[in-house]
Amino acid sequence: MSGNFAWIVTSKTMNFLEFQDPAVFETIQGVVGLKSYIPASSKLRDFTLRWRREFQLSHIDMEIRGLNVFGIWAYDAIWALAEAIERERIHIFPNRGEGLGLNLTGLAPIRVSNVGSTLLSKFRSIQFTGLGGEFQLANAKLVHETYEIVNMIGNVGKRVGFWTPACGLTKEIYSSTNSCSSSSLETIIWPGFSKTAPKGWLVQMDGRPFKVGIPMNSRFHELISWQHNQQKNETTFTGFCVDVFDMAIQRLNRAIVYEFIPFYNHNGSYSDLVNQVSQQIFDAAVGDITITSDRSQYVDFTLPYTELGVGMVARLDNKDPWFFLKPFSVDLWIMSAGFFILTGIIVWFIEHPTNEEFQGSLAWQIGTILWFAASTLVYAQRERLQSNLSRFVVGVWFFVVLILTSSYIANLSSLLTVRRIKLTKNDYIGYSANSFVKGLVSNLNFQDNRLKPFNSPEEYDQALKNGSEKGGVSAILEEIPYLKIFLARYPHDDYAIIDSSEKSNGFAFVFPKGSPLVHEMSRQIAMLREEEILLALENKWFTSQSSLSSIYTKLPATNTLEITNFSRLFVVNATCKAVALLLFLVFVLCDKVSIKYYVIRILAGRKLVSIFRYLFTANTIGMTNATQ
Repeated sequence: MSGNFAWIVTSKTMNFLEFQDPAVFETIQGVVGLKSYIPASSKLRDFTLRWRREFQLSHIDMEIRGLNVFGIWAYDAIWALAEAIERERIHIFPNRGEGLGLNLTGLAPIRVSNVGSTLLSKFRSIQFTGLGGEFQLANAKLVHETYEIVNMIGNVGKRVGFWTPACGLTKEIYSSTNSCSSSSLETIIWPGFSKTAPKGWLVQMDGRPFKVGIPMNSRFHELISWQHNQQKNETTFTGFCVDVFDMAIQRLNRAIVYEFIPFYNHNGSYSDLVNQVSQQIFDAAVGDITITSDRSQYVDFTLPYTELGVGMVARLDNKDPWFFLKPFSVDLWIMSAGFFILTGIIVWFIEHPTNEEFQGSLAWQIGTILWFAASTLVYAQRERLQSNLSRFVVGVWFFVVLILTSSYIANLSSLLTVRRIKLTKNDYIGYSANSFVKGLVSNLNFQDNRLKPFNSPEEYDQALKNGSEKGGVSAILEEIPYLKIFLARYPHDDYAIIDSSEKSNGFAFVFPKGSPLVHEMSRQIAMLREEEILLALENKWFTSQSSLSSIYTKLPATNTLEITNFSRLFVVNATCKAVALLLFLVFVLCDKVSIKYYVIRILAGRKLVSIFRYLFTANTIGMTNATQ
């Protein structure tokens, strides 16, 4: 019955309290209970006056008290029975029962009424307004739905409100309009004469405050930091973990007095802190403590209040001098260059006999072939084509060039927008030396001699800056909350999370096995997450230096284009060239004399260029003769 406690009793108790000994009231100060509500009326006032007068005349030596709710209900029940008898015109005492008077102990002479069922049926249907309000029975019970909320102060109860099925808790009820007032009650004086509503029982251990262990060797001050006051000899703790714990505790329906106890561990592992919670040296532990299956065997964890998973942060690489060649693979570059030259040769082969722009010395013709092939890349060729076959070849080639240039520009833009990261099996990988992540490193396809442990974010930054070539690392493997803080502390464009997986369960608060606070704190953490309060705290502590919007966007993979991506395009282009070349040779084969002449020249070992020149000349003469 002291402070920080609350007692609520039912109507079965409150309806009898006014007839208890005064000493009882001294032990129930601040109790709140529900009492059956009897509305005030002139009928009840007149009856109470008559009853007091009759009671005083017949019991001179007894203290006169008010009529309680059970007496009022009894009067209404007798009234309902009498009204039922009058309506059915029933004689209560037949002639055989006369003379019994009020000697009700001799019930044997009274016979069973033959109208009992009729009387009972009529009694159940009676409805009227009695001393206690509306009298009505349902399932053989009195229908009573309105209760007073009574606060026991002194020797009397103070009414602080009402409860009805329609209104719930309400300060006043208005029977005339069937309306309710506000849901707030009047001020309640709780046990200990406190006006503050208790949030629950005070969680204490042997009269001492709740002891919460907190690690002093956290690598990131954004999670846990402390400041010691030498004058007051006090240590103040702040940080993301502390804020989440404080906010969750404040939202509980109980008042908990707790204090943070610093925990020093030179090994850097939190397993010792968790062990002390299991041994009840600490009542709880707060910090960047990861949920693991081993620790869950001897302590209970709340829901995680941080993001789950392990990620890898790496330094971005955009300084390759040959970066502009990356949109295409080497094979595709060679294939494209070969088709450029082949197109120029075929066009020269067809245009040389009749087109002066494709004639001249050997060096001039070779230059013309290369220039024409290169100029098609930007559609800037200056040579005019006279043959429809060559125009057909160039037209198809323009379509191929359009596809190739569009794909190159699109892929290059993507490569410039999405920063590329180099990470091979020959690179070094860093990890936290005192974290459970060390066990995950063994699952990577990296040699043991290429794994490097680090102890602080400053070492992470320096190792990534140096890179694997200068004694550093190419990537850091760490839990997502640590990486988010690391990127906020070092907001360089060169760092980004390149991969993540849910291989860890996040940070949580630690309690001994079976602690009732685990469920309650987990519920509060869930509510903090739903209300986006956790996100606001993350923005407060993790993004004070820069925005981490890029953290939540996984870098898409932009692949180099291969020959297979354009295989059908090159097949179509090669087919068109072959068809054009075949048609041109058909025209040449029509002149048998010219073919024999050129065969003799080939056997004579003349230069190939001369053979082509004579071949085109003969073809032109043959076509002219055919026309004539």
